[in-house]
Amino acid sequence: MTTLNGAGFLDRMNDMGTVDIGKNTDLVLLDANPIESVQNLYGINAVIRAGAYHDNQKLSSMKERLGAK
Repeated sequence: MTTLNGAGFLDRMNDMGTVDIGKNTDLVLLDANPIESVQNLYGINAVIRAGAYHDNQKLSSMKERLGAK
């Protein structure tokens, strides 16, 4: 995944750079606005990776299996 400007630089606007159907998009969904507090970056609600939605419960399960803290 790359930002809009990065996708433009790579000449890859057709398949990345924005959230749209058919594009390669990975997202981290947060519980609160990280602009209000950098600590809000730790409040991960869900992740969308390669088209798969992983909620907080699934992420916790994955971390346990991998031994992550």
